[in-house]
Amino acid sequence: MISKKYQFIFQLIITVTLISCDSNDKDTTTKQVATPNIIKENSIDAVLVDVPVEDETKLSLSSSSELVPSKDISESQAINSNPSIKQAPNIVLTQPNEQYVQKMLDGSIQNDENIIQESKQFLESQIGPPKGDKKSARVMNDDALKFFKNQQYEQSTILFAKASQLDPADIEILNNYGTSLLKSGNLGDAWAILVKTLTIKPDRSPAWASLADTLALQGKVEMAVASYLNAYRFSKNKENTHKYFKNQQTRETNSLIREALTKSLERATSMYFSQAPEGSSAIEN
Repeated sequence: MISKKYQFIFQLIITVTLISCDSNDKDTTTKQVATPNIIKENSIDAVLVDVPVEDETKLSLSSSSELVPSKDISESQAINSNPSIKQAPNIVLTQPNEQYVQKMLDGSIQNDENIIQESKQFLESQIGPPKGDKKSARVMNDDALKFFKNQQYEQSTILFAKASQLDPADIEILNNYGTSLLKSGNLGDAWAILVKTLTIKPDRSPAWASLADTLALQGKVEMAVASYLNAYRFSKNKENTHKYFKNQQTRETNSLIREALTKSLERATSMYFSQAPEGSSAIEN
């Protein structure tokens, strides 16, 4: 009888332990979704909210008055009744790699290609975040774009944040998240997300251009110029990039951004062009 009693107790302990472990595993899986990370290439335009390559629509964040308001945001309006997405998650830079983004800015100021390329190579050697639910993330990204086009930046920021949680490997969504933060006036958070984007994809011209706007609005004009020049540096079509920045400078109302753009255009002209081209509407990367 004693032997059977201890055997029963032993089996009970094992059962309770297994149940506890299973519960802990489920909790861990849930918590892993909580931090918005980054990466994956599918770029469009700097200072733009990115859209899929097959969709040629390009939305300039520097001229929100030209955006076409969306008439179909019924699905996205579910955000108002969903308390789980009322606030964007707190932004935490968990990797020390942002110092290499700063080095790339320093290298741009000094026009030192070695510093820029060495920092870029280091960042590219690091392991990126895992892939997530790309399909669901893209659906939420499209929903966020509807809010963004309607200039409802608080709502678009929340949805971009959630989309980046669903697929941490989608760098386009993360870039959208940072740009939406910029448009909503959250400069510190915008800087954090855009820098985080660049630690994963240091040659992403769109992120450098959005970061430049952010730095200019923070009063860091020379750093903004360095960031704009990195947007040129990594653009696959420098002529279109030059045209885009020239158009942005013409219509820009913020004096700090306009000053940074003016200096960037002058330096880029001497670096890449004998004659500045005119007209255009987008940056390509």
